[in-house]
Amino acid sequence: MEAGESVSNQKGEGDCRRNTLEDLRRVGPDKPLGYLPLSFIHRESGLKAIIREMRQKGLKTELFPTVEQVKPMNGRGLALPVLSANLYVYDEKALGEFLLKHKDILRHYKWPTKPDKFLKKVARKTAQSKTELFDLIADAFADYDNPGRLKPGISPDFSNK
Repeated sequence: MEAGESVSNQKGEGDCRRNTLEDLRRVGPDKPLGYLPLSFIHRESGLKAIIREMRQKGLKTELFPTVEQVKPMNGRGLALPVLSANLYVYDEKALGEFLLKHKDILRHYKWPTKPDKFLKKVARKTAQSKTELFDLIADAFADYDNPGRLKPGISPDFSNK
């Protein structure tokens, strides 16, 4: 994992359920945020069907483009941008409560406390690993074992039970 890499951009690290449709289906009070790369969605069951399923559960969906750098085969060593996208799914109420609970950390790092603005920042910015902010973002994804965490294995109480 690269320093400063976003929790949402981890591939194959942390939670073993990452990058599966089940990751989106688990979104709710105990996991306010999930995502899948668009390339996976097209292979699995189709974007429209997944968005419909998530919205029927009362969840919000957002599609954000990503740019990956790919080295060309021509040997010139230039990295070419390849546009892709990630589908993010979130429980607006659960994410809002979670962000409110952790507003001091978010303000310290100058990150938004509103769900829609937080999601946009997660999709476009990176959080330095081994920081409270990284852990907070990992917690939103229910990714408690991510190796980039400052405190691995510690999970918050989302449901306020």
